Amino acid sequence: MKNTKRLKPGEYNSKLMSDLMLSAKGPHRTGAKFCEECGISTATFSRFVNGHNVKPCTKEFLRKVADHAAPESGVTFERLLAANGGEGSLGNNSMPPLSDNETIGLITASILQHHYQCQRSAEQENTNILGLSYHPSWSVNTTAINGKSIKKWDFLFWRQYSKSENIEADRMIRQLLIIISAVNLGYLVFDRLTFVFTNPVLYQVIVDRVKDLQLDMDISLLLIDITQRELKEEYFIHCKTGAQTSLLTIDSEFPQSESTLLSIDEHNSI
Repeated sequence: MKNTKRLKPGEYNSKLMSDLMLSAKGPHRTGAKFCEECGISTATFSRFVNGHNVKPCTKEFLRKVADHAAPESGVTFERLLAANGGEGSLGNNSMPPLSDNETIGLITASILQHHYQCQRSAEQENTNILGLSYHPSWSVNTTAINGKSIKKWDFLFWRQYSKSENIEADRMIRQLLIIISAVNLGYLVFDRLTFVFTNPVLYQVIVDRVKDLQLDMDISLLLIDITQRELKEEYFIHCKTGAQTSLLTIDSEFPQSESTLLSIDEHNSI
C-alpha cells in the first residue's frame, strides 16, 4: 500500500505551502520571473514563501501556481489544495528534481565502470552565437567516445520551462541547429555533445523530431529516470562519419555493449 499523507479539510499548513511554492518556482527561475509567468504579485508570493500567510488562499491563485510550476517539481493543484486546507492528497510524487551533481555522478559512474579514462575539462567560458549563450552544463575529457584516445565530451542538462513538450521541443531544435551552425563555422569545438533529459515525454517528442536528421558531428540524447535515479535510454542522432564518432557503430573491437552509457550493470546505477 502506498504511504500517502492526507491533510484534514480546513487544516492550513503554512510550512508545507512555503515548501511547495519554492518547489514550484524551481531552481532556475527568479521569484520575480515566476510571479510574472503566474500572473501573481511578488509580495503575495513572498508572504507564502516566508510563512507569513496564515489563512487559505483562493483556488484561482493555486491554479495559477500549479499551471506554471516547474515540471520536475511534482507540484500539482491537488497538492497545493491539500496544503491550503482543502480536500486533496499530497500524493506520492514528492521525488526531488535531479541536481546537476547527481546527474554528473550517474554519468561519471557509467564511464568509469566501463573502465574508460575520465577527467573534467578546463572551465569553459560562455560562447555567444546568434543570441545563444553556449556553456555546457558539464564537460569531460574521456576515452569513452571511441574507446581509445582522449576526446572532449560536452553535456547540456536540459532545463524545461514550459509545460508544453512541443514548445520545449521547438526550443531544443532551435538550439541544436544554432549549435550545429556554430560548430561548422568553427565557433565551438567538441567531439561529442549530449543533451540530458529527465522528462520521458519530452525526450520521446524530440527523438521523433530528430530521427530523420543526418549530421557530420556526434550528438546524442540521454534520458535519466529521476524516480529510480538511473540512466534510462539514449539515442544517437544519425552521424554521417559513422565509426569515427558514433557510440552505436564505434569500432568492431568495441561493440555497442562496451561503449554505450547504458550497459553498466543490471540497474544502470551508481
